[in-house]
Amino acid sequence: MSMPNVTNPRTGPEEDWEPALTSREAVTLGIPKSEYEQATLFARTAVEEHQLLGTPREQWEPTPIVNDKLAGPFIADGGQELKDRLEREADPALDQSQGLVENVKANLDAIAEAAQPISTPESGVSYSVAEAVALVGQHDQTIRRDGASGKHHHRVPVWFKRLATLAPWLEAVGFLTFVTYYLNVPLLEPWQDWLGWSFAVVVVVVIILGQTSLVRNAGKSHNHAREIYRNGHGHRIGGEREFTTRNRYLAGTSLTVVVITGGMIWRGTAALGNASFGTTAVMVFAATVTGLLLPTLAYLAVALDGSMISRERDGLAAQLDVDLADYLDRVSDSRRDLGGVAETGDTLKHKTFPDICQSTQETVDIVYEFYGTVRLLIGGLKADPPIRTTRTISTDAGGKISGSIGTSIPGAGSVNLDPLFDRQHRLDDIEAQRADLLNRIDALKPHPWGTSRTV
Repeated sequence: MSMPNVTNPRTGPEEDWEPALTSREAVTLGIPKSEYEQATLFARTAVEEHQLLGTPREQWEPTPIVNDKLAGPFIADGGQELKDRLEREADPALDQSQGLVENVKANLDAIAEAAQPISTPESGVSYSVAEAVALVGQHDQTIRRDGASGKHHHRVPVWFKRLATLAPWLEAVGFLTFVTYYLNVPLLEPWQDWLGWSFAVVVVVVIILGQTSLVRNAGKSHNHAREIYRNGHGHRIGGEREFTTRNRYLAGTSLTVVVITGGMIWRGTAALGNASFGTTAVMVFAATVTGLLLPTLAYLAVALDGSMISRERDGLAAQLDVDLADYLDRVSDSRRDLGGVAETGDTLKHKTFPDICQSTQETVDIVYEFYGTVRLLIGGLKADPPIRTTRTISTDAGGKISGSIGTSIPGAGSVNLDPLFDRQHRLDDIEAQRADLLNRIDALKPHPWGTSRTV
């Protein structure tokens, strides 16, 4: 800032120097008393040094030694401002960017390893992704070829497959409903009828653990036998053996169905007593549907459940769809993360770093006001006050960036910007990693599965 040249009329011989302003006059000009006292000390020190050197009166500028002491606290404040803002604003952003880079590395490593095997319960064999894709293609050709020759055992309606899963649970719900409403079993208050409650629980357990197992095994044996015969190898490869196994399971299933259904009808009739014919008929119908029809439908859903080829094909396709989705998600997430790294880098370079430098410079520049006060108190100076300077940043022949934030005050120190350049070097390293990872993503081969093909 520009300070007026003030002549001190009270100045006499050099050894009798007094400040150009009294404390009261300084306060009138808006200079706090504490600042006035400190400035007086620096001014007196500079004056005494010039008096010893015999410097002309109008050249009693604060000396470099005085300026170094005078500006020291302001330079320290600037350094602290730089340190605090770098730690508060730059470091978290750099840490976040490095974390995103590590996420992308992990995603690309997972894609490169492709170690997750593809397998189905049908065969129990594990395949690589490429092998699974090839096998699905082979199965598709087989299914189309058999269909063209009139063999349609590979495909069944989807609702049949869903029924195989839902039927046991529907049957269990039906039993519980039956025993609750027709047998008056208090399911939520078992102590009122332990016998009835125990019967209901045993029935449900038998349905889920016993009958369901028998039905599924019978259905699977029939399905395998049917497929063997369709392929023309019935007697030679064990079709009869599969039918025999099926019949054994069906015998066990029939026994449980008859016993459970008969037991329900008997208990229901006893519970209803002298109920009307219509009520009894509804009870018998509900027991028959629950105990007989649903197990039959569950058996048919498994027994006619396509072929081993179609089941393996669909199982592999479902897992390949999952693997493809995981691949696409990893690539998408990686591109998004790298976009975040680039955005953070641009913000740091074009906003955060310049703003930190600016605030540091403003903190340091506060020294000019105090320096002007010292010159004002010396009084009688001919030269104009120094003009404020901006930061100086340079790059040497080796590419090393250096610089500082200082002032135009002779002898005053400066704020070293090495901490900021350290962050810049780290940002450059992250940017190099980002570019390399982006190239790796662009070079990825398409997933062998290509698009979802689950039937």
